Amino acid sequence: MHTFAQKPKATQQTTPASSTVPGRAQSGLNPIHHLQRTIGNQAVQRLLEVNSADVTGRRGLKLGKGDKPVDAPKADPKADPKADPKAPKAKDKPDEPKKPAPPTITSETKFAAPDGTARTRTEVGVGEMVTFTGSAGGKWTATSGKPATQASGPKFEWTAPDRANDVTIKLEVGKESATMKMKVLEPTEIVGVKTRNIPIGAGTAGAGMNLIFNYFPKKVSFGNVQAKEVSGPATNINGYFKKNFTADELKHNSGDTFTPIKENNEDSVQDLAQESGDPAPFEDGTYDWVVPNHFEVKTAAGDGKLIPKKVTQAIKIDAAGTMKITKATASVERKITEA
Repeated sequence: MHTFAQKPKATQQTTPASSTVPGRAQSGLNPIHHLQRTIGNQAVQRLLEVNSADVTGRRGLKLGKGDKPVDAPKADPKADPKADPKAPKAKDKPDEPKKPAPPTITSETKFAAPDGTARTRTEVGVGEMVTFTGSAGGKWTATSGKPATQASGPKFEWTAPDRANDVTIKLEVGKESATMKMKVLEPTEIVGVKTRNIPIGAGTAGAGMNLIFNYFPKKVSFGNVQAKEVSGPATNINGYFKKNFTADELKHNSGDTFTPIKENNEDSVQDLAQESGDPAPFEDGTYDWVVPNHFEVKTAAGDGKLIPKKVTQAIKIDAAGTMKITKATASVERKITEA
């Protein structure tokens, strides 16, 4: 029978926790075993769990089975509106004040253009009257024409100047404004339209017609204008007329009187172009009147302004006593045997 002698157990001495430098293991000892000996198994387990969770939460390490995740810090509700149900959503924010839309201008002429151009046209005749309407009331100004300014209101009644011009109409509404450009045109040409032949009587040399002057361009109205012929000498006198008449006898006397132009650009008074009572014997002959025409706005005073293209009235006779008169593109021709 064998007997075993048991060695006496060494007495364990516990080193006070205060004598151990945290995080540093004594030489020859496993750090965890050292902590177990110094602070106890349960304390070491709790310390490991806390450290493991902290490292995992901060570094984003994958947690193992049995590991406890660390709750992420709560978001500041003031910094993230989605985290706070009471925070106002973007669509719930009050709308910012909208900038007022710029005003707009429309126009309408008092008279229709003879060629059918709309009354909203931006080309007008001298003296034409136009009503401008704004999308809102405001201050109106015009660089030419009358009135030059109007303090307020949604409408602006304007009369074009008495000479050709480029005019800017402006509407100011608060800090916003709108403009409209208007082009003012003068009469540039006269075209005659014959309305009838004038009877002279058989056996008498001569011819005659009534005609109406039409003022161009017809894309605008000269309904607020008047015009007149200006008297002057005869030119191109030759043949029969030079032999039988003096220059003074052939002078053109128009009367130099202004007559109103209608809205459709026709003269309100018919013109008379006539030559008759010339004595025989006849032979070829001619003379002309190159007639200046002046225009002015009805409210103006003075001699007016020359229309660029002058009107020529030409008289011609032949040896048979047949006479022809042309004026402003209209014409009449008559034999001495006709009534």
